This record gives sequence, C-alpha cells and structure tokens, in this order.
Amino acid sequence: MWERLPWTAGLVGVSIVLSTVVGTMFGVYAAFRSGSRRDGAMTTTLLTVDSMPSFWVAMILIAVFSVRFGWFPSYGGRSLVDQGGALAQWFDIAKRMVLPAAALILSRVGSTFLLARGSMLTVVSQPYVAMAEAKGLSRRRVAYHHALRNALLPLSTMFALSLGALVSGAVVVETVFAYPGVGRTVFEAVSKRDYPLLQGAFLLLTVAVVVTNLVADLVYPLLDPRARRPSGAEA
Repeated sequence: MWERLPWTAGLVGVSIVLSTVVGTMFGVYAAFRSGSRRDGAMTTTLLTVDSMPSFWVAMILIAVFSVRFGWFPSYGGRSLVDQGGALAQWFDIAKRMVLPAAALILSRVGSTFLLARGSMLTVVSQPYVAMAEAKGLSRRRVAYHHALRNALLPLSTMFALSLGALVSGAVVVETVFAYPGVGRTVFEAVSKRDYPLLQGAFLLLTVAVVVTNLVADLVYPLLDPRARRPSGAEA
C-alpha cells in the first residue's frame, strides 16, 4: 500500500488543485455575466461534462489522445524502458499522468463551477461590491480583488471534502489506465479476493478522508474570522 500511495496522492492532488482553479475561474467569469449567452453556454457545457461517467471520459481520452493522435501513453505510471536521467524519468511520469488527471478533473470541474458561480452571485449583490464599482474600479479588479476573497470560503471547504469523491473516482480511472495507485490496488484485491489487502486499502482511504475533513474544520476559522466567535456573541 505504501508503494502505491504516492501515485494516487500525486494524481488526486493535481486533479483537486486544477479542477478547483479551473472551476473557480469559470464560475467567476459566468457569475459576472449571469444571464448572458456565454453564461448559459458554459453552464450547459460543464454540466454535460460533469454528468458523464469518469470511466467513459477516460476511454474517450484514450481513444482520441492516445490512439488517434498518439500524444500520450494509455497505461501505466512509468515506462518499462529506462528513460536515462532523472529529468527524463520525471517527464515520463508526468506525461503518463496527463490523461488520468484530465479524466478526474473533467469529472469534478462542473460541481466546482456551480459552487463558485453560486457563491459569486451571492457576493456580487453585497453593498461593498457596488461601492467598489461606484469608485470606478474595473470589473476584473472588483471580481478578483474584492468579491472572490469572500466567495472562496465555501470553495475552501469543498476543496477538502472533494478528496473522498476523487479517491472513489480514482478507483475506476486508475483501473482504466492501469495506473499503479491505491485505486488499482483495490480493483486487484477485489478480483483476487484478497480481503486483508482490501481492508487495509479501505482503512487508509477512510483515514485520509477523516484527516482532510479535520484539516478543513481547523483551517476555516483562519479564513473566516466570523467563525471564531462563540455562538451568541455580538458582532
């Protein structure tokens, strides 16, 4: 398990960061153009992609970018052939991570987009945003320097909570790409009825989810000072 854990940690970590960044940027853009054609097109497209099963998205990525164009390998975490220096080995690992990470990102970016868009729509109606616009600040500065800071609070919680969903999705994606992570280990343990290994994998995943939830609870008061006040305290 410890040999497979770094592979899943790298894959899931990259997927969480990129899906959060991409979904947040698209959500901010759509919120400031709410009701426009671009907002409708982005919402429809991202919801359509979000509703697709991760294994189906993974197979489409393999068919297009691996089989059709041959840009990326379709299996494994590293090449069986010696790549030479350390830099070449890291490049090979990163190249083989692109398609599995893309499948996980596409499966999560839609939900992040919806949360970011809804949070921004709530924030942009606040008086301080109207005041910033009245001062003559550009729309981009108002969005990213005033509204986004408060809109990020729910996204910070989702960032930690999405670990469980991404790990469960990694089981399917790692199986499709034969990626040597914990998800692939779970599939192999189920196929071989290796119950001790399966229990160990579930225990490791459960501990990871609990720890990330605890970290989210501890970090939230640091991001939002209002959460530090005891219940019933005056503002």
